[in-house]
Amino acid sequence: MNRKQRFGNAFTSWSGVGLLAIGMVTAGCGSRLGADVGGRITIAGEPARHGMIVFHPLDDGPLAASTISSSGSYRLTTAGEKTLPPGEYVVTITIVEERQPPSSDEVVPPVSLIDQRYGSKETSGLTCLVDRGGSTVDYDLDPAPQSTSP
Repeated sequence: MNRKQRFGNAFTSWSGVGLLAIGMVTAGCGSRLGADVGGRITIAGEPARHGMIVFHPLDDGPLAASTISSSGSYRLTTAGEKTLPPGEYVVTITIVEERQPPSSDEVVPPVSLIDQRYGSKETSGLTCLVDRGGSTVDYDLDPAPQSTSP
């Protein structure tokens, strides 16, 4: 390999590092987005033990999501950052429980522990206005309706 090829390869390698660094700096600017949002999810007053909460922006922007911990708490992240843009959001929450099939040949879908309306943007009825800074947003959800067997 001649000197020009070595220089070209080195330049390519370093420019890749430079682009990576620029990407890291840009990604690190997530804290400028503004709001650190977390809270607690309960079902009829009892802590949710697992699940997922998603904030859907009414305007253009990224989704913010979090898993729900065993204590019912959550902390939203947007594209890996723990902040999200201020604005109005529709909130969806899903909390399901796996069921054991009667036999290994059967597939049994999970059952929702909360009213299924919370899982859809169109029907959740949950909204949040996020301001700059930190916010604690708690939700107490209705349990899933009990099925009545004949």
